[in-house]
Amino acid sequence: MKSYDAQYIRLPQLSSLTLGGGPLCSRHRSVAKGCALLLGFLCFSWLIYASRVYLFSQQRESNSVISGCEGCSTSVSISISSSSSPDGVAENTKTTTQRDELEMQTLGNRKSAGADASAEKTYAVLQRLVNGAESTRRTGTPHQKLLFNDRHDLDLDLDEGSDDSAEKSEEQKQEKSQVKQFFFFNPRPGARDWADFDDCDEDRICAMTSSVEDADVVLFNAARMKHVESLPKRRSNQIWVMYSREPPDLPSMDALDRPDLQNQVNYSRMVYSDSTWPVLYGVLEQMASPPEKDYENIFQGKRYDVAWFVSHCDRPSKRMEYVRRMMSTIDVHIYGECGNWTCGDRGYTMGGQKDECLEKLSQEYKFYLSFENTLCRDYVSEKFFNIFEGVDVIPVVRGGADYRKLFPSDILVDANDFPSPESLGTYLHFLGQDETAYIKMLRNKNGYKKGRYKTNFFCDLCERAHTGEPRHVYKDFYKWVRAPGNCWKPKDLDPL
Repeated sequence: MKSYDAQYIRLPQLSSLTLGGGPLCSRHRSVAKGCALLLGFLCFSWLIYASRVYLFSQQRESNSVISGCEGCSTSVSISISSSSSPDGVAENTKTTTQRDELEMQTLGNRKSAGADASAEKTYAVLQRLVNGAESTRRTGTPHQKLLFNDRHDLDLDLDEGSDDSAEKSEEQKQEKSQVKQFFFFNPRPGARDWADFDDCDEDRICAMTSSVEDADVVLFNAARMKHVESLPKRRSNQIWVMYSREPPDLPSMDALDRPDLQNQVNYSRMVYSDSTWPVLYGVLEQMASPPEKDYENIFQGKRYDVAWFVSHCDRPSKRMEYVRRMMSTIDVHIYGECGNWTCGDRGYTMGGQKDECLEKLSQEYKFYLSFENTLCRDYVSEKFFNIFEGVDVIPVVRGGADYRKLFPSDILVDANDFPSPESLGTYLHFLGQDETAYIKMLRNKNGYKKGRYKTNFFCDLCERAHTGEPRHVYKDFYKWVRAPGNCWKPKDLDPL
């Protein structure tokens, strides 16, 4: 709509008005002027009357609601008193209700005017009262005063508004404190995306943070502590967790031997079975319907006995020495940095042309050596689990884990069951010649697949961050990692 300045509006002059096509005489102009004044007065009077009627109707509706709710004030008072928080809120409600009941009795003579008040209005008032009681139960603030009194002065409104603002601020602080924040202190590249809270309890909210000072949970990579010169200043009730999938006798684990770590670490996620959350490179799941294969044709297509993919030769388990002694009784093809056999363009690495190499292994070899580089309890690396990704080969294991406890015994060959490398080689040679026995073990092995953990480590840790239980502290984390009996030197290489 266009707007115009008042100085540009020109009203018609009464002298220019005509009646019946001719100019008005002076008497007619007087009558017209009088009519105009009367009309203006009537319009002004109507506006005043309409305003007063509207205000009166609002007051009448309010009074009728109070009168109509005379019988329900007691029940509302009881409901609010029973749900109110301590600190005298129930007493305030009772006092306010009694005062309102007196007002209702005073207004009893007006009851006829509002006896047929709208049921919806009454329900709305009651709903406000119940909501106010619920708010009081949560925050402990007596909102009933505003709900039960029709009239309250401006100062009271301002005071209550200030209280509401303070309450909202407090609620925001409580909501923020309900989100437990995680921080990776010394992760490997890309490890910050490792945390997954999507499947966690909706009532336990956790998230990542970029500040160690704000973190409720701080996670340390145990295998990378040599890069940490000083530990962060620990906040009160902050949880510290050590994690690593690496073997505990790794040289980098020596960095755990430091005084400022004593009585600091709460939980662990290591390869040990007595860790807070034991970790493996994978798990095996039995398939409900194993794949149907022509195992006779698979057996006939295999040309070689044993393959081994390895990139680190001189390791504490002395696996190279063990394999050399095996080769006196069975052929072993060594791929990678420690042998002269290759697959693909660059030999074999676990992260390189793995699929191409595993396909070659599946078609041409009967056995695969899954020998660990260290002999530590419960440690099983990815070499073992990769064979359960549709590869038609039987794994031969050697390590510190109790394989019979962790996995079915009829899906693998355990070097710990043989007194020497030579005796293991002899057994593999005869098993590879026995088609029936070999196919039976391979069929059993193919009934399992590499699976995922049934529990979510981060969800469990998120739960503990919220509840604070159970709380544990390692007196000396390094001594727990390197305790006698956790790792050992090989005992199967003694002279015959």
